[in-house]
Amino acid sequence: TDANAVLGRLLPEFFPSIFGPREDQPLDVDGARRAMQRLADTLPPAPAAAASAATSAAAATADAADADADATVAADAAASSGPKPGSATSTRSAEDVALGFIRVANEAMCRPIRALTQMRGFDASKHTLACFGGAAGQHACAIARTLGMRRVFMQRFSGILSAVGIGLANIVEEAQEPFSAKLALPKTTSAAAEPGAGAASAELSACDDVAAAVAERARSLAAAAGAKLTSRGYAASGIKVTVFANVRYEGTDTALMVPCGDGAGWLLSDAVDGPLGALSAAVSAAPATFVAQYFREYGFTLSGRALLVEDVRVRVVSASGAGHRDIMERTSEPLPAPLVVASVVFAQGRLATPVFKLASLRRGQRVDGPALLVDETATVLVEPGFRARLSAHGDVVMKD
Repeated sequence: TDANAVLGRLLPEFFPSIFGPREDQPLDVDGARRAMQRLADTLPPAPAAAASAATSAAAATADAADADADATVAADAAASSGPKPGSATSTRSAEDVALGFIRVANEAMCRPIRALTQMRGFDASKHTLACFGGAAGQHACAIARTLGMRRVFMQRFSGILSAVGIGLANIVEEAQEPFSAKLALPKTTSAAAEPGAGAASAELSACDDVAAAVAERARSLAAAAGAKLTSRGYAASGIKVTVFANVRYEGTDTALMVPCGDGAGWLLSDAVDGPLGALSAAVSAAPATFVAQYFREYGFTLSGRALLVEDVRVRVVSASGAGHRDIMERTSEPLPAPLVVASVVFAQGRLATPVFKLASLRRGQRVDGPALLVDETATVLVEPGFRARLSAHGDVVMKD
């Protein structure tokens, strides 16, 4: 918050007055700037010749640094904007240090996203970055660029999304029991690893009797979990059941929880009282799902291995019914006049940045970066090169 305030990305007049002993004081930008400047004054001047290399060096340092070294990395990262041509050295400013802190914070947020995408075989650039939290809007564009993502989605109430989620969340009951049996047997005895998931899954033959037993166990679990929801007043007609199997290769200890069937689930009445054949067929499809997921996560599959099912799990869900949102009318009207034009610091330097009230924007209008979109619970920074529009439901969608 201090760094974003020093850079002009948070404006006190559009930020809640929640500071001070009585929690009624505005954001103290001057105090934050003085603190940043004291840190900047302890750093050696940065050689002007190193300006072009400082950005890449800072990013590499931030990627390798431990949490204890973040302040030092931030100071090093500040050199990317501090030095100016025309002098042998350049004194770092409060803004330089603030940019360094922002770069370190962004990199810290990128790491878990990479762990959940690239490290698990997903290409982040093919996905949309969905953001939540009051501060997410100030970092979203920079994080998306770092990850190679071209599209950012900001829910209209992202600043209070946890509270909104409590009201919109489905009611869920889950039940799980151990189950030990061979779910699929190999058709061949070859021990060679297959290059793809399709060939490996074709070598497996599902054990129909085990699939039927798993389905029977899932039916029992669904009945028990469903009864918990109906006893709390939720109508059985609105409850859906999804079945999962915890599957692993024989001789390994790596199990994956995979859905049975297409994941759409069944109505509670169909899962508990309907023909068992539908559930059994869904369980028989689990081996192919497991092989595909295993190949995606680890890059290889194992031929000549039986598949074991270790656990059966059901998820029983009653929809909250509170998810309706009005559709915004599209307009051809021009953008409203900005509330103010702020001076905001970016990696490119200080830029004049119009500030718009998010509630004043309409579907069909486009806001080109740099810009600030302010709301009661969040501030969204549209960085240079990004374009922001409102979706049909009033959410902010930014594209690079």
